[in-house]
Amino acid sequence: MDLTHYFFKSKQLIQSQTKPSKYLLTYLTIRVGKLLKAKIHNHWVAAGFGHLPVTCIGLLVDLLHTDGISQQDLAIHTINDKGNVSTMVRSLEKEKLIMRKPDPKDKRSKKLWLTPAGHTIITSMMEAAELEENFATEVVSEAELLCTKNTLKLIYQNLYQLYNI
Repeated sequence: MDLTHYFFKSKQLIQSQTKPSKYLLTYLTIRVGKLLKAKIHNHWVAAGFGHLPVTCIGLLVDLLHTDGISQQDLAIHTINDKGNVSTMVRSLEKEKLIMRKPDPKDKRSKKLWLTPAGHTIITSMMEAAELEENFATEVVSEAELLCTKNTLKLIYQNLYQLYNI
């Protein structure tokens, strides 16, 4: 996906903003997210998973950090509705990237786990994401980047609490 034209137009729009906008944070976070997502998508396709939505990466990342989670909790963690998560889980299971195992505490319930193949692919995607993030932030000092990440984390936590997610 060639993003040159998109980058140019976005840069023009950002530079044309002469006064602070109350929508600027939302605008910028959405745009940065879309651009990084497009770059990560290229790695996802190269890994042979172009037929799966790139949003599946988010599920795999959550499982990397909280293996053995219920499908419902995964939906909450990834801020997705249960139907979308169910579809993605079935697709990832079909690709043998995740598996369901009975919950030892409640045999009626199933927990989701990364398979060795799932662990390998998400580790690779995380490395690719780190490379893209480093490329994107090479014009930002370590202090500015740390401040930005901390600020976004605080905003995320605030929204998470406000909306009872």
